[in-house]
Amino acid sequence: SYMQQRLVDSGLFQLVSLGYQTLDYVGPIRLFARTTPDNIVRAMNELGVEMFAFGDSTYFDDDALEAAKRRLRVDSEISRESASSAAHGLADFWAVAGLDYYESYEEGLQSVTADDIHAYVQRYIAGKPRVIAALATPEISGQLAQAIGLIVDRWPKPR
Repeated sequence: SYMQQRLVDSGLFQLVSLGYQTLDYVGPIRLFARTTPDNIVRAMNELGVEMFAFGDSTYFDDDALEAAKRRLRVDSEISRESASSAAHGLADFWAVAGLDYYESYEEGLQSVTADDIHAYVQRYIAGKPRVIAALATPEISGQLAQAIGLIVDRWPKPR
């Protein structure tokens, strides 16, 4: 994905993951990122730029979406290879959304279009309030807090 190329392949982060646990249309949107103390200021700045770019209608294209769909299909198949993993997944769906939702979930994922993603980003992510939580050693926590404060002040304000 573009985010992977710009943030991880560039060396700014070791890991960046953006996800949404649907839970039948209610669930948290989580962005998880890991960087080093040396990169914190530049990494946070680039993460802010990237999050702002999510709102661009060309950010998520059909090729990236198809790759994500393939990855989800493979992950789903792997999760069902073990009886205990399959049972946990089924129980989770059953508890939060019901078995009908479980049965149609993958088909629903495969029907998502780039336009759907853009509409979702506009509704729930672009220009919306954010919460930032960070873990750091005591030695760098002050530097981290300062970096986050400086960068967040420059991010576009929530609408």
